[in-house]
Parts: sequence; C-alpha cells; structure tokens
Amino acid sequence: MSRALRRVYRQAQAGEAAGGFDVRLDGKPVRTPLRAPLIVPTQALAAAIAGEWEAQSKTIRPETMPLTRLASTTIDRVVPAPAAVLAQVLRYADNDLLCHRAPGPKALVAAQSAAWDPLLAWAAEAIDARLATSTDLGPVVQPPEARAAFARALAALDPYRLAAVGEAALATGSLVIALALARGRLDAAGAFLASHVDEDFQRASWGAEEDQDLRRATLRVALDGAERFLRLMDLS
Repeated sequence: MSRALRRVYRQAQAGEAAGGFDVRLDGKPVRTPLRAPLIVPTQALAAAIAGEWEAQSKTIRPETMPLTRLASTTIDRVVPAPAAVLAQVLRYADNDLLCHRAPGPKALVAAQSAAWDPLLAWAAEAIDARLATSTDLGPVVQPPEARAAFARALAALDPYRLAAVGEAALATGSLVIALALARGRLDAAGAFLASHVDEDFQRASWGAEEDQDLRRATLRVALDGAERFLRLMDLS
C-alpha cells in the first residue's frame, strides 16, 4: 500500500455469512480491494483471518496478513476467471525449476538430484506427470501428456486452493513443489529448501548476495501463508 492505514477498529471476529464465513471489524464485514465481501468456505480460515486483523497494532501491516491477501486474491481474481488463472499457473509446468539441472560441479549435481528426483518421482506417481530434465540453458520441452496431467490436477482444485497453489508456484518456480505442498507431500519448510538448492549451494560456496536474506524471508512468508491457507481449507 502507498500509505499506512491506521487501526480504527476495536475487535476483529469471524462470523457466519451467506455462502460461508466472513470477518467483521466491530461488526462490519471486511471487504476485498475490489469491495467484494470477504467470505471464505471454512470457519477455521475465517477465524485465522480475523486473527491477522486482531494482531495488528496501531498501524495495519499488510505484509503480516498473508491469509487475508490470499483470500482477497481468490475472491477478486480467481473466482471471476478460474480458467484464466489455471492457465497462468499451468505455465510453470513448461519451465519447472526441478527440470533445469546443472552440468556441474558434482556437488551441486548431487544436491539437485537428492532434493528433486524424489519430487519428480512423486509427480509421476501421484499426478501421472512424467517430466523431462535437461542441463541445457534453454527451455525443456515437456511431453504433452505431462502438461495435460498437470491441467487435470489444477482443474480439480477449488478457487481457494488454486490461488494457494499459484502463490506457492510463484514463490518456488515449480508447479511440482506447489502441488506437493497442496497434497501434503511437502510442508512449507521442505518446499522452501527444495526451491533453494542452487542458491544454498552458492551461499555455501561464495556467501550471500546483497539483499538475499530479505528476499528469502519474503518467499518463506509466502510459502508459510500458502501452506496454512491450504490446511485451514481442510478444516471445518
């Protein structure tokens, strides 16, 4: 946001609403940036979002409210155009991080194989998506059957889970990692580590780059938020 917003409400609470559960500030429903009512499918998620609002002090800090942001994104962007969002998320299958392998050094090749091969094997078994890998710098051409399998997996998601998977794919550069997070194959910590194999190798070899820690912290918050969002969607 361009300017800080002050907390002018005394209490944030979750409540029942038509079609689900909402969040109320002193009894007034929270709305999304596009002014739609912020209504989510589960009481657990609504309560957690209310907790984000309740945790704010004198100034509202949106960066500390990942659940609110994801719910708003779902309502404003995904619900009105799910097919367009699905197509956008599906693009990560064409350039998945796990498919781009280093030709060397041997230690990095081994680190990538140890972290990524089990996830590609999981994708082949759980999603029926068998992906090719390459050490070339250019795009990796994937079998159309793999892309179709990813499309089916994404189409099975409701808009809220699709938004969370999109968030995780954006943070990691990998649709495999994002779906593994959604299906419980990985937690947020595991997803973060899997997506930072190359960077962690570089840090261990030559040290951290300027502002790298801040960027990593931002990505970890995004993954933590996506995982919590997904798990709260599974609760009543």
